[in-house]
Amino acid sequence: MCPYRIRGLGRRGIGRARGIDPIQTLQIVQQAIWLDLKPYERELSWLGERGRTGFYRFYSVLLSRAHVRRVEAAIDREIVKETRRLKQRWLAKKRQAAKRKRGSRRADAEQAH
Repeated sequence: MCPYRIRGLGRRGIGRARGIDPIQTLQIVQQAIWLDLKPYERELSWLGERGRTGFYRFYSVLLSRAHVRRVEAAIDREIVKETRRLKQRWLAKKRQAAKRKRGSRRADAEQAH
């Protein structure tokens, strides 16, 4: 058994999670914390990002193996898609900064002459 407590949010008491072994118990307690924090998501932030708690949905390994593979493949596709989007955004900002820097150098050179 793994007891856990979330302080704040006007809640009291200790939650408990049980699993068939220590690893499953940790997985279950993380899911229990996610469920407990879900109603407060809008009020919380994680790593400076509002609406995130740092705990994520856990899907059951009791589902069929084929279903688990489909879910994992979908997650992998979304991660690749988001990584590409973030990289493109970062590259665009980098190009804009370089362009501004070149423009600033030109203006400085013109003023010097």
